[in-house]
Amino acid sequence: MASAVDSRIFKPFLPSLLHFATVKVAVALCNDFHLVTLQHAFGNIKAGKVNVLFGNDELPLMLEIQRAQEKLRSIPGCLRKRVMEAVHGLIYVSRQWRDDQYRILRSECEDCNFYWRSDGRIDGNKTAQHFVQNANIDFRKRFALACKYCLQESIQTLWPEVEASGETDGLGMDLNYMVRFWVIRMRDGSRVPQTQDLRKFFSNLLHCLMAPRLCSFFPSVRPEKRENYFFFIKLAEDDDCLSCLYAMTEEEQKLMAKRFPLKLLNIAMEWPLRSIFVETVEKMWNYIDARCFRDLMDLFFEKESAWKDFDYYELFEVFWNSSPIHLRESVKKIPYLRAKIDFCLNEIRKGEELIFKNEEMKK
Repeated sequence: MASAVDSRIFKPFLPSLLHFATVKVAVALCNDFHLVTLQHAFGNIKAGKVNVLFGNDELPLMLEIQRAQEKLRSIPGCLRKRVMEAVHGLIYVSRQWRDDQYRILRSECEDCNFYWRSDGRIDGNKTAQHFVQNANIDFRKRFALACKYCLQESIQTLWPEVEASGETDGLGMDLNYMVRFWVIRMRDGSRVPQTQDLRKFFSNLLHCLMAPRLCSFFPSVRPEKRENYFFFIKLAEDDDCLSCLYAMTEEEQKLMAKRFPLKLLNIAMEWPLRSIFVETVEKMWNYIDARCFRDLMDLFFEKESAWKDFDYYELFEVFWNSSPIHLRESVKKIPYLRAKIDFCLNEIRKGEELIFKNEEMKK
């Protein structure tokens, strides 16, 4: 019997073998070199430069760039740009993760060893666990991070120190409800299953100033109660929101798309889902009105400068051409958007003309 086709808007990302290999190489490069070094090296290769002269005070940087060039040259030319795109994607999500944890870790989040999933996303639980096990970080910060990610064993390990300090009331429980939840649970010695306890505790999120990681309990919420959490999923960190989306039914995802289309499109626009952005947006046209389309165009142009080494214009062309005519016409009436759209389309035409000219010269 054939299995049912998964027609949801968001379903677990299944990258190609090429994507897996690209991520593996990109992670190794990110571990070995600073982004600026890789950008210099990649730029030198594109410009045909073998060795670049620097002053004596810049000799260490020169040697590092040359070493990076050697690494990049070992990658087939047809794949080099794809690898650099992956490097930028990894750097972006790592910065986003640091920003998301800054409220807890402060300056400690700058020195981070990331654990990566094979698709190029951060494994938040393993990365958080790495911080939690670092005894050089204040135990209160480690406890708060363990609470956020529901790292039960680490919470139990840190609890005696937290309790002995007598500082449980100073852990920011008025802001961080995950800390409040775990402090109450540990004090009471609760034996109720964790997810059941979480569902009960967070049955009303209206007063949470720092929302919990919803994916820690949302999948176990009863169908008739799930809609109550949709607004808070919209406010959640991107990786948390995506995990909740993956746990939703087709009808639940449609309801999320109807209420918060821009949030979902923003997630689909970022690494590593960007490769299936057009495919995703095709499933969402019914939920995109003129105002949302305008906001989406603003978002698209806002990200242009951040999408280094990515075929931005190619993606824009496919997206623009697949957009409904009435939506295209609506944004063309807005002068600043019309100017940006015309610029992009002109750049695309110039690129096509250059390719055609080069092909003609080869004949």
